[in-house]
Amino acid sequence: MLRPTNLALTLGTLMFLSGCAVTAPSIPESAVLTELAPMNRLSHQVGDRFDFTNKLTGQPGHWVVTDVAADGAVSATMHDGCKWTTSSAWFDGTGSWENCGTGDWSAATSTLLDSGPSLWPLTDGASSTYRYKTTNKVGKSDTHKRTCNVSTANIETSIGPVDTYKVVCTDKNGSSINVRTWYFNPDHGEIRFSRWKPDGGMKVNHQYL
Repeated sequence: MLRPTNLALTLGTLMFLSGCAVTAPSIPESAVLTELAPMNRLSHQVGDRFDFTNKLTGQPGHWVVTDVAADGAVSATMHDGCKWTTSSAWFDGTGSWENCGTGDWSAATSTLLDSGPSLWPLTDGASSTYRYKTTNKVGKSDTHKRTCNVSTANIETSIGPVDTYKVVCTDKNGSSINVRTWYFNPDHGEIRFSRWKPDGGMKVNHQYL
């Protein structure tokens, strides 16, 4: 998926940057308490609202679904006015955004170049690789390679420990790396999302449950 908070997603992933091993910071995890059944793709409806706590600032936030296309692509608006669209694949990096921050990259569109297998339904050990091209509002383009891996983890939430599927996606664009991590539960949907850069630290850390 591509959304401004998720643009172009993995904690606990080992990466190599400039010849050095770099490990992303991770929230506390433990082994799942029960085996998770395969988890189907999330179902969204126009008007659905998703509230979260920004763990970097302590402030609340939300996004609201404004459209669901026939092919499953989801469009939404953030509490700050940022608008985004992501494909039904959710993890392939494609979609668009506008009014998201300032500068040339406050609006852009991403298109898929190559795709591995779908990660849905989520299962432990699944993986896929995508390549996509992002073009900003002034016509500058970047090509990204995204590698995603699915595992399981038990994490703490506002209602106690919850078993989750953990999806970690590492984006590489030249020497630039973005690591994005989602935690999903079959009953509660998306529980947590983060984005981290080895050369810039934690950029996004949203807790939904």
